[in-house]
Amino acid sequence: MTVTTEDRKQMISRLLTGKPGRQDDAVALSEQVLWLWERIAFHLTPLIGVTGFQTLYARAVHVASPQCPGMTASAPGQAIDTLFRTLKQDLCALDHCGAERCANILLNTFTDLVESMIGEALMEQILRSAWVGQPHGNI
Repeated sequence: MTVTTEDRKQMISRLLTGKPGRQDDAVALSEQVLWLWERIAFHLTPLIGVTGFQTLYARAVHVASPQCPGMTASAPGQAIDTLFRTLKQDLCALDHCGAERCANILLNTFTDLVESMIGEALMEQILRSAWVGQPHGNI
């Protein structure tokens, strides 16, 4: 089965959408977002390296920033943990809807950038591996 970019975007949206009965909470959402990012980093850094990941993440934040004011730009060479800690702080400063929207934009922007480098099929394989077992994570 061929998975399209649109399928990937829908999967990301499903992973970020609040679950029934769960309180809309930017802190809980930020924890989910961080888990998704940590898993992507774990599976992607062996392929593109830490510096490649940092660079693409910084580019994604820059590209997403007009739609997500308040997202902190990353300095060159920041540790991945520091990037994610800053992301969590940025998301927690927003209301739930704003945090969900910005998380969605940032994840999609990042995966679009990576996909343009490694292709749709490999991006799908990485996300499947990264998010296996996650509710709503099936492509």
